Amino acid sequence: GITGDSYNMISLGGGPGFDSVALSLAASFSAHGKESSAINAIILDYEEGWCDLVKAMDESTRNVLEQPNLSCEWGGKCDITKGFGDPINAVCLQEIGNAQMIVCQYCVAENANLLRESDFIFFRDMFEKASNGALFIFTETTPRIWPGLCKLMEEYCPYMQVAFVRNGRQMLIMKKDCKTNLFMRDEDKRLIREFQEISKFHQRKISSGWERQEQKIRGSV
Repeated sequence: GITGDSYNMISLGGGPGFDSVALSLAASFSAHGKESSAINAIILDYEEGWCDLVKAMDESTRNVLEQPNLSCEWGGKCDITKGFGDPINAVCLQEIGNAQMIVCQYCVAENANLLRESDFIFFRDMFEKASNGALFIFTETTPRIWPGLCKLMEEYCPYMQVAFVRNGRQMLIMKKDCKTNLFMRDEDKRLIREFQEISKFHQRKISSGWERQEQKIRGSV
């Protein structure tokens, strides 16, 4: 929970800072009109153009909620297709051990092929270097990417606890302090088998020549 002197979050692909706003709202609500615990959010994104908007979001959130202990900071570039040894991920490497929450929304599926080619090296490094008790929140438009991440954890990071919510569009992971088998409830095990079938069906469509159609311009024929 959001308790103690401070709570640190990393938002991957998080421009312009909406993950920070959501966490700040939760902290402010939980404070019941009092001063909330310090929230320190670091926004990392491949697109550097978010920098100024993150700074504006930081100031406006703190002013609107009237909570002086809220902080939303632009941390710089990040590339989830490269490992922590790459200079582009230097800030993530520096901050990961201090983060209680890591949020990654709508970044995985669009980079699925590159992530598989890299053997998910970014997330393997991230899970390994995160502190015990760290919570990871992944959100996607489709659950077909989750089997790949679960396979990664089974092979390299078996100390994780995994659950699915929102009809499988969100995966919650917590790093445990004991290196045992990957923990899932029976219902989540059933869901992962279902997601594997969804992934196989999608691969068959791609193999048969299916391509995503370009979005039509409204009003065009």
